[in-house]
Amino acid sequence: ALLPGCVQQVIAPEIDEAAARLLARRGIPLEPLQGAGCCGALAHHLGRDNEARAWAKQMIEAFDRAGGSRAFEGILITATGCAAHIADYPQLFRGEPDWQARAQACASKLMQLTELVFNPPLEGGWGKSMRVALQVPCSLQHGLRGDDGAGVLRAAGFRVVAIPEGHLCCGSAGSYSILQPEIANLLRGRKLENIRAIGPDVVGTSNIGCLQHLRGADAPPIVHLAELLDWAEGGPVPRALQHRAELMASPSLAG
Repeated sequence: ALLPGCVQQVIAPEIDEAAARLLARRGIPLEPLQGAGCCGALAHHLGRDNEARAWAKQMIEAFDRAGGSRAFEGILITATGCAAHIADYPQLFRGEPDWQARAQACASKLMQLTELVFNPPLEGGWGKSMRVALQVPCSLQHGLRGDDGAGVLRAAGFRVVAIPEGHLCCGSAGSYSILQPEIANLLRGRKLENIRAIGPDVVGTSNIGCLQHLRGADAPPIVHLAELLDWAEGGPVPRALQHRAELMASPSLAG
């Protein structure tokens, strides 16, 4: 089951489209979870616990209504910020045993895209000539503590380079970049400084919050891992890389 989320499906629907193509090539059907709505992460960040639980219940009900664990082997969401919050759903319902059990059943089905595309190995393509600075979201490295995606990027032919001080936040942090813009921008500047120091062709990340916060005229191209991997397998060029791809394909440069 695919959980489209709320923000990402509006401002960057191409991310889930890329994920769907990646999985289709592996014979894995992806079915959007109808009526799931928002995961409730931002409400939780703001301390609106009742609202956060209401959103969580809506998502859990949508999962159960669609058949739950009997119908789906896993739940995929390509925004790690949302995934980290869903993984914590059981904690939201500590005082409601029935809901906690349903929340646990839902959270236990979470899967990362990298788990699904690593086998069979990806075939290298455009990626062979590109250096990717891997921006690992806080929600992934400190929350989910899951695979950072470096392995699948290398399997696709990309050269992965680590960002200095990679453990530090980029400044997005859910609602933080809105409520604390000065500190958020300082963190963004520090992150971009570290990225520029290693001179990558592109920055890869797996969270829409990081992607949107870091993008700008002062930043290198920033692309979701799903789009990079899809492109490496022959999918469309990510928007942020279209100009670079045109240069790479130019006969004058190819010669």
